[in-house]
Amino acid sequence: MSNSSLAYFILIIHYSRKILLDTLKIRNISHHTMPDSQQFIRTQEPYTSDKIRETLVHTVLEKTLSSIGIYHDISSEIEKKYNCSMYECYRHPEYLKSTLEDKHAEMYDIITGSISKQLEIFSHEKPIARFLQVIEP
Repeated sequence: MSNSSLAYFILIIHYSRKILLDTLKIRNISHHTMPDSQQFIRTQEPYTSDKIRETLVHTVLEKTLSSIGIYHDISSEIEKKYNCSMYECYRHPEYLKSTLEDKHAEMYDIITGSISKQLEIFSHEKPIARFLQVIEP
């Protein structure tokens, strides 16, 4: 791994941790009380770049949707409609787009704007850029 790749990897981890801690504050959960079995990335899973991006996108989605009180509503609808979890929105952003447009059309621009702003720093990564392009209003 080159120095620039390592630096970028560290930046992703740092940014992911910041978003995760913000999300936990929204949920009023102390990160010190989370048992290891409830961590977002299980320790036995390999830390691939794609897995890190997937977790980053999921964490941004959870933070954004939780902050306006619709995370569980959207998550349940995606599970019911597409038989998958919110993590799948990284690979299938059209699921998120369709669900948000159907259930919260009046807030769609605000929600996607917030998601885009939080992921902007990573938008040079093709999978993140594709995700953002698909959810664009």
